Amino acid sequence: MGGSRDDAATLKRFAAAEHVPFAFVALSAATVDAFGASVVYAGTTYADRVSYLIGHDGMILWTLRDPSPLAHTNGAVAFLKRRGAATGR
Repeated sequence: MGGSRDDAATLKRFAAAEHVPFAFVALSAATVDAFGASVVYAGTTYADRVSYLIGHDGMILWTLRDPSPLAHTNGAVAFLKRRGAATGR
């Protein structure tokens, strides 16, 4: 799932145009700030590109802040493989 400060209609158009294979959710500025994912560029606040893996208990297990979408995919997969190896799953 992806999150953004863009409104739902904008996210829907973006997902359709880019053939994004996952859902997006429109986030409030307060939610983005609560996750520490705000970035200011040229005087405007945006949601930074940050990934989180959240456990069943609601705790954040892994996080990555990186401009590269591929770094997020590769990093999450590597974390899950390491975690699976460590837990025997």
